[in-house]
Amino acid sequence: MKQLHFFFFVALCSVLSFSACKPDKDPQPQGGAYSNGHFVVCEGSFNNNNAEITFIDENGSVTEQVFKTVNNRPLGDVLQSLTIVDSLAFIVVNNSQKIEVVNSGTFKSKKTLNDERFTFPRYIQKLNDNQILLTNGTGYGDDAVFVINSKTFEIEQTIATGAGPNQMIVHNGKIFVANFGGYTNDSTVTVINAGTLSVERTITVGDMPAGMILDKDGNILILCKGLTTYDAEWNETPVSNSKIVKLNTTTLVAKDMYQYDRQIKNFSSNLISYANNTLYVLDDDAVYSFGSDFGAPQKIVDGGFYGISIIGTDMWLCDSNPTAPRVVQYSLSGAKIAEYTTAPFPNAVVESK
Repeated sequence: MKQLHFFFFVALCSVLSFSACKPDKDPQPQGGAYSNGHFVVCEGSFNNNNAEITFIDENGSVTEQVFKTVNNRPLGDVLQSLTIVDSLAFIVVNNSQKIEVVNSGTFKSKKTLNDERFTFPRYIQKLNDNQILLTNGTGYGDDAVFVINSKTFEIEQTIATGAGPNQMIVHNGKIFVANFGGYTNDSTVTVINAGTLSVERTITVGDMPAGMILDKDGNILILCKGLTTYDAEWNETPVSNSKIVKLNTTTLVAKDMYQYDRQIKNFSSNLISYANNTLYVLDDDAVYSFGSDFGAPQKIVDGGFYGISIIGTDMWLCDSNPTAPRVVQYSLSGAKIAEYTTAPFPNAVVESK
């Protein structure tokens, strides 16, 4: 039985070698042209080497091709995520199998991290003042969280996970890793002790846990997309439907909160966000919200979007229309505030620092 996940439509490119140049002796000062506003993470189109960052400043002015403009070279192929850690922005360029490290205020390059173990890098998360975490893996023996020194940029440890580790949450002395599946399938969350960096437990939550977020009580809400398999003629066979699961971060007990009668087909892994005791979910045709009782979802915004990011009291929705890519800014009640043209295939918005 074949299994096909859009999450891994991107084929692996030839593996790049690790560059080991020393970091700058003096850290670049924080601040600069990109300190006050929002970065839009734009994947670009596969194999076209046109991944980019669009910047929207506090006055609504848009700057395109931030990385290329500042550093005089392309960012790479398929931008997966951007994470700001202190004064640095870590940019995971998935199909180029690298991480670009830039000053978050000036966007000037400080380091390009290439390593033969970066087969399918996904997300960065800060662990402490000296270490960051990177998820990587296709489901074929390369699945791991890399512990990287945030000062020297060297890989200090490799922690094996389930298939296709994706988003992470560091909370309550633990690292929670959603194993999305890769070319195979997975239905688990790996729990790692944040002090010893050893795996404590693997918890079954549901097929293809695509997104995780903390709620107000410090528990983790997980959207599991469900599994579809394919026969030799690529006919679909649905195996499980989408559902929302709550994982108690103290007892490590997972509980189903809402069961869909179908699968959410949205291909993004940025499908959920949280604010004001409310979970917001990107479905195929609209944005819906769930209250704390997880009763019937309420429609907030009509339209098919590719990514959701809630920052403060604003909801940013990414529209990956190939002919008119944009992000649209809404209030949490669904009132439209503004919209902005972006580089191709935006998937998330990150507040600058």
